[in-house]
Amino acid sequence: MPSHNVHVKWCFKIIGKAFPEVDKFLDEFTKEIDIELLKQCLIKCREYVKNIPDIEPVSDFYVKEFGFEPMKYSFTYLLYTYVDIDEQLKFAFREIKRHDSWRIFDPCLTLMYVFNKFGIDGLKCAIVHIILDEIAQYVKCGFTTCRRIIESICSILQTLPNELIEYVQEICNSVRKHMKDLIIDVGFSLGVNLKNRKIDRIEVLTSKDFNIDSIINYLRKYNIRYEIFNLDDCSYDFCYKIFNELKNICKSLRISVSNFIKFNELIGLKLNQVLLLVKFSNNFLIPYPHSINCYGVGKIVIRVEDFLQDLPMLVKND
Repeated sequence: MPSHNVHVKWCFKIIGKAFPEVDKFLDEFTKEIDIELLKQCLIKCREYVKNIPDIEPVSDFYVKEFGFEPMKYSFTYLLYTYVDIDEQLKFAFREIKRHDSWRIFDPCLTLMYVFNKFGIDGLKCAIVHIILDEIAQYVKCGFTTCRRIIESICSILQTLPNELIEYVQEICNSVRKHMKDLIIDVGFSLGVNLKNRKIDRIEVLTSKDFNIDSIINYLRKYNIRYEIFNLDDCSYDFCYKIFNELKNICKSLRISVSNFIKFNELIGLKLNQVLLLVKFSNNFLIPYPHSINCYGVGKIVIRVEDFLQDLPMLVKND
């Protein structure tokens, strides 16, 4: 996790003041909770959830609207599970006292409680705190993955009650303006030097089923060295080597490519879409696409298109 100093620095930079009481509240493993205030916040959140269509399962709604799945114990999930408010309050009272309680619920209840306890600036600080903590989980994966995490957090925050939305939009817009520096700084604080991470080459894994002309033209535009591997023509040993390399890097980064590429003992690698293996000058490798499970948000897919969108900035960084 980012240090206390990093939290204070970016809270001050984005909202103009530090709010260590909020950082402490979010990070504490046991909190003093005002049960009556929590109940008021719970009632407000229950009202907001009524605006989410209940014609279909809530998880389907989230996937359709935001492109990711909610955690099993998200607040919206609980509101469809526990009808009785006293039962909900018992659960909420127990869980909100935990460290990083927004990861148990959708951020609604935690942020509503912070807003009512610490005010507008407290809410803003809490949003910055959440963003910093979440990108820290995957900062080794680089700028594109962190950007998608920020986008996903800001998207899910747009579903908060109306009285919070104005401040959410303000903070998310400010975070976007500082996004590159913020991600680099979080990485630096954790020993990950993103500023000097340079693309060495890209291996393009494809098959006869895919047209890669637009990808190759884009790589040429930015003078990126690349090599194309048509897996239909590659040996079993080569495919097995690639598969093991991917398995190791996925374990190291806590990411997954299992939805995009499969290894079969009989036919070798089978692609569901084009896969880019982005290799950096320090022999570090990141595959695109890949997916992550982001606490408090759910599954996020980082696509080839996301990486290509950031390529001009990444090349400029070189």
